[in-house]
Amino acid sequence: MKMLTTVYTFLFFLGVETVLGLTIKQSAFTWTKTVEKSIYIKCEVDGISNTDYVHWYQQKDGETLKRILYVNKAGSLLPDGNHPERDDFTVTKGSYDLKVKELKKIHSAIYYCASWMGGVKVFGSGTRLYVEAAAPVGPKLSAYSVLKPNNGKSILACQAKDMFPNLVRFTWKDQSDTEVTLSDTYDLLEQKDEEEDRVTSMLIIDQQKPSSTSYTCSVQHEDKHNEIKISAEPLKGSDSETVQPCSPKVDDHKHGSSELVHRLYLFNLTYVSLLVKNVLYFCAVGFLLYKRRVENNKTFSKTSPTSNQDK
Repeated sequence: MKMLTTVYTFLFFLGVETVLGLTIKQSAFTWTKTVEKSIYIKCEVDGISNTDYVHWYQQKDGETLKRILYVNKAGSLLPDGNHPERDDFTVTKGSYDLKVKELKKIHSAIYYCASWMGGVKVFGSGTRLYVEAAAPVGPKLSAYSVLKPNNGKSILACQAKDMFPNLVRFTWKDQSDTEVTLSDTYDLLEQKDEEEDRVTSMLIIDQQKPSSTSYTCSVQHEDKHNEIKISAEPLKGSDSETVQPCSPKVDDHKHGSSELVHRLYLFNLTYVSLLVKNVLYFCAVGFLLYKRRVENNKTFSKTSPTSNQDK
């Protein structure tokens, strides 16, 4: 059976969204709880006053965003009258954290907090809530070197599998414990195999600009973190799963090389597409801000007396 994969790339660290001085952070990206338990979904907001409102939204699978409520830090809370479950939610006093006192199966969804800044609504990265009978299961981790081609690039892979729920967040750090981000030296790509509950993060290193000889892959699942240290040289595997080299048949080797080239092509295509998307997003934000400024200037001109009228 042909493996179905979803390929995507990180252009920003998805735990924090910052636009025009407004920062919204949802540190927990997934929670798994059982029915009748309670939960607090955290939302940290910087850059707004105590009277500015933070909005909470719910998005169930296959449905659009629905606003649950909006609240400010001064304590003013307004439920959205159109949400059918609005009475199930409240907000922790003195914060923006969403609280559900008694969970139901229908509360399974993604929850976003958001606020306005400069005519733009900025959303957090979202927290996925599963209301299930089963408890969460941590991932099995492995790490290895995928490829070291002659183009000056080497690829390190960090893989998490057999977890529930199948959502994880990867963070890479170099030997000085500095987080690795997109740059001239590094690219970050991620591949998800829906059939086998397996997610792989790839760190692509430009060997012409080496800055570290070893790296640490940190994997967050629910509220727990696991780490694996990886050498920049060809790897022997990890403590959780040793990756042994093998001598494949010639046909298998050709097929594997062809599949890897195809996947790398998809990585590059996705990478370029998301770059274009982000450029268009910032252009649109800039245009809206410019348009708003022009309209404000026109309004000011209409309300101000002219010099001829003064004479």
